[in-house]
Amino acid sequence: MFRLFLPILPDPVVYSLRGVVRSASRQGCDASVLVDSTDYNIAEKEAPPNLTLRAFDVIDDIKAEVEKECSGVVSCADILALAARDGVALSGGEEYLLPTGRRDGKVSLMEDAHFPGPSFSVHAALAAFQTINLDLVDLTTLLADPHIDPGLLDTLRRKCPFEVVEIKNVSKDPKVFMNQAAVASSSPFTLDTSFYQGLLNYRAVLRLDQNLAFTDFTSSLAASYINDPKLFLTQFSKSMIKLGSVGVLTGLDGEIRSNCRSINDGI
Repeated sequence: MFRLFLPILPDPVVYSLRGVVRSASRQGCDASVLVDSTDYNIAEKEAPPNLTLRAFDVIDDIKAEVEKECSGVVSCADILALAARDGVALSGGEEYLLPTGRRDGKVSLMEDAHFPGPSFSVHAALAAFQTINLDLVDLTTLLADPHIDPGLLDTLRRKCPFEVVEIKNVSKDPKVFMNQAAVASSSPFTLDTSFYQGLLNYRAVLRLDQNLAFTDFTSSLAASYINDPKLFLTQFSKSMIKLGSVGVLTGLDGEIRSNCRSINDGI
């Protein structure tokens, strides 16, 4: 299903993948990042780490097609996870099996978005990952996902213009290097080891990323990935499977949303 939408918009490969990575919230992988804000609630997608997410309309289109065939059966959480899985394969990664049966969360709060921000140290980012049972290998591996998007910095600048209050202006944050050369790649929209080559050449986009080069274990892992790209792709798949299993709702927990952008009963 996901592959059918690629001729319409190439970005879904990047943004569905990133959506799963950013969904590491207190609730887990429950598609809470897809929910729109209302007059009464600021949703998770409005959190600063999620401002670069796009292509929500593609998930909407997939959901609409699925609902035509089997209404109320397939969750938005499963659609997002499966789209990310296919995105990994379509961008040059390994195909992997992924359990389904997730249900959608009934809460989406901006304060529940806990993906490490650009100001995090490696230690703080690891602590955040450890709360959802991910480790330093997962952190080092999953941080590579934005590098496949050549438009990342343009998106950051557009989402955080200079007119915005200083504290929220990522484009003026010293923690964000905004190094265009860091995301320039001969293989855009391809999941490869370019991210790690940038780290070891001190050309990262975010300070959090660059700090990986100054930690013995992570710099060694980066070098290993460069020397053996298959090792990186295999580990990326393993880390995505782990991430996709965080806080999964099953059985009678949660719901199957009819619209991925809103909780069935409202917020």
